[in-house]
Amino acid sequence: VGGEVLQTDSKRVAVYYVASTPDPLYSSMNVNQILKSAAMLFGKEGCEADVIASLDINGVLHLRAGALSAGNTQLLNIVIGLLVCPKLLLLDEPMNALDPINVERVKKALRELAHKGCGALLSSHFLEDLQELCDSFRFIDGQTIEELKGGGELEKSLPAFFREKYAR
Repeated sequence: VGGEVLQTDSKRVAVYYVASTPDPLYSSMNVNQILKSAAMLFGKEGCEADVIASLDINGVLHLRAGALSAGNTQLLNIVIGLLVCPKLLLLDEPMNALDPINVERVKKALRELAHKGCGALLSSHFLEDLQELCDSFRFIDGQTIEELKGGGELEKSLPAFFREKYAR
């Protein structure tokens, strides 16, 4: 990342991927069992309660993963990614299928994760979410990668970027 090789100790995963269309691996297990298993697998036993509370998924802990709605399946996969607390969290369309309340909860959780030293790489078509969360942006167009800075600068440069790039 940024030209550096991600180094990690044995207790921290280097990279974790959250898919855009998650398919629960263990559809017969309930959400609580999956989270406890993930916590044990990644050496995070006891940490799952904090992540569960931050994203308020208590209401689905008893449900089988295979019975979850698309939004709750997406949320479960994001919760696992947050629980793992990797050096780099890859999120492909993370806000897909989430209701507005959960979108805001995920944004807050991603900001908190960043404060813990975790980087995130998000792909999304929701530019407002990206603008709110990201420090910098890369737009991929064919084999060209364009970089734009985040924050207030993006607000100014994004419309010009698209006008210049896609004006007819």
